[in-house]
Amino acid sequence: EPLPGYFRRLSPDYVRARILSCLTEVLQRARRYDESIELIQYLLNRAIYNRHRRGKLWNRLALIQENYIKINGHQQCLNTIYEALQDPYVKLGDRLALCERARKLYSRPKSKGILQAEWITNEEEQLIWTVPMPKEVEVTGCLLANDARMGKVTYTIQDPIDGSIQFCTVEQLAINHYRTKEDYTYGIHSEGAVIRTLIGLLFLDLIYTLPTPDLLIDIFQTEPLDFQTDAFYKSRQNQIDERISRLNFEENIQEIAEKNWDLYNLTMSSVVNWELFPTKSTLLSALKCLTPEQIQSISIYTFVHNRAVWKGFPDLFVWNPTLKKCKVVEVKSHNDRLSYHQIVWLNKLVEFKIDCEVCKVSAIGSKKSLQRTPSTIELD
Repeated sequence: EPLPGYFRRLSPDYVRARILSCLTEVLQRARRYDESIELIQYLLNRAIYNRHRRGKLWNRLALIQENYIKINGHQQCLNTIYEALQDPYVKLGDRLALCERARKLYSRPKSKGILQAEWITNEEEQLIWTVPMPKEVEVTGCLLANDARMGKVTYTIQDPIDGSIQFCTVEQLAINHYRTKEDYTYGIHSEGAVIRTLIGLLFLDLIYTLPTPDLLIDIFQTEPLDFQTDAFYKSRQNQIDERISRLNFEENIQEIAEKNWDLYNLTMSSVVNWELFPTKSTLLSALKCLTPEQIQSISIYTFVHNRAVWKGFPDLFVWNPTLKKCKVVEVKSHNDRLSYHQIVWLNKLVEFKIDCEVCKVSAIGSKKSLQRTPSTIELD
């Protein structure tokens, strides 16, 4: 326990715990459910290892109890979820998944009067709260090929300049829609890499400031050992908070980004993807489309939650520097569903007043699903 978490990751016990964590899924697939439950509970009772995976373990335990334990399995599942929601290491999408499982299970007609879980409907507990589903738009495209086995879908689009027919992915089809129909001049499909790069560049000099020794122990490291841990923000909080306070004007944001680009461009780093933006001016133009308040909000959120936060960031970032507008877009086929991590991110983007939506793509001539009315889901 005295070892910091980032050093504990290098210990034999951590490696063994990681292997056992993978074994829980193997046992589940082999239908050895009792053994899988026993192993999950063993790992959950040792909170010093794999803290960032505890949410996944709680969700797996709840799933097995709900679906594969015949005697009192549903009540065990709800008891597990209640305990999991008290765990401070269960965050974001993992918490949402647990809450949604509890709400659905408890609301079944067969469960009424049988299952004991009043905390689900008790507002004083404050374990479950309601979040509106994100805005959706419909886009159609001409489907050329659909290889379900390889997970590849190919569409065709018409080049707006010369009129030629080009092949593209579903994400490229969506980018073409935003360029031609909504006046966005740039678009990148990179999931969280664009925002991670924009925010990372503004703090790049601070990220590699070492408050304690031995955080860089190898010349091939692309980040400090503590970067993806809770200790990172805590040990640099004063410097990071001071930098965030400086990001209150567009001129300051541009100055810091330009300075760090000039100093560190092409330096090997896991924080910034230098290949995303072909030139410094392109990157600076993307930053101009985010207000200082939006940049400050995202910075605080990502540094506080760190590793847990980057799951589920939407696919596309499109922007127009002339109009100073940008949009974050999650692209889905007509039958795909949002993951819980994606729902959490879209909800946060709305909270930060960043324009975002889900782009549902359906093929021309394909059988369309019935239009669904936007609903709400339960979030802890």
